[in-house]
Amino acid sequence: MLLTGDWLRRRRLAKKYPPVQRREVAFQLSYRFEFTSTKEDLLQAFEAERKALSGLRRTVRWCVVGMGYAWLLGAIVFWRKASALQLTAWIALGIGVLWKDVVKPFWKRRHIRASVAASQEVAFEFTDNAIRIEALGVGTFNRAWDELDGTINSDEGVLIYFNDGTVNWLPRRVFPNDVTKRAFHYHLLQRLPDAQTEDDSLQQD
Repeated sequence: MLLTGDWLRRRRLAKKYPPVQRREVAFQLSYRFEFTSTKEDLLQAFEAERKALSGLRRTVRWCVVGMGYAWLLGAIVFWRKASALQLTAWIALGIGVLWKDVVKPFWKRRHIRASVAASQEVAFEFTDNAIRIEALGVGTFNRAWDELDGTINSDEGVLIYFNDGTVNWLPRRVFPNDVTKRAFHYHLLQRLPDAQTEDDSLQQD
């Protein structure tokens, strides 16, 4: 259930439209980003997505984790006095919270550190017709715009989702300024298949 919930929240948030007035400038194509991607970038992307999905500040998340530990501790301390229903609820809530907010993120960060190269030269080129992704030592990938499945704009950068489950990350440092980053994110939102369908229906009306 927790994994399913994360997936549903990710899709809902990745396709969420910001208020139109937030678009300060139009994003001009073609546009190319070239940078060195590092493990720290991917760890930052993971944390940015976690923050966006939870919608909670760091202090609030730590309070939730503390509650998870408290529920498990309560089940241990009061296992003789509490009812079976109370013990079951405490254990289920404690394990659920700690799995989602402590264990699962720990293993994900460990996997990133173990499986990702220390650094890699990458380039993203966005044109009217397609998205071209070049990764040194891996290859070149051409993605059609209709493969775009969502995007999230965070303080640290922009997450880009494709419909085959691939996720790409553009860190904040590759943008000249925050205005360009917001404009780029807005342009991606307008390129989503759902957005184009909505625009067509509005034009017909």
